[in-house]
Amino acid sequence: MSHLDQTDAQVARSVALAAAALLRDLCVTGACADADLGPRGDAEANVLILDLLRQARPDDFILSEESADDGLR
Repeated sequence: MSHLDQTDAQVARSVALAAAALLRDLCVTGACADADLGPRGDAEANVLILDLLRQARPDDFILSEESADDGLR
């Protein structure tokens, strides 16, 4: 099933699971100290989430708390 065949709920679930896995890996591998997890985790998860959403919904506009507004919406 392609991303375009998935419901919004299915896309949201798969994106959330991918972001959770990324954050878990950051913690497990010790890639960042506790103090760094927030900013680094936010930034890395945001990039992943935006990439996955753009793949799944290329025609949708995205507004993210972690990114500057591109003004396209």
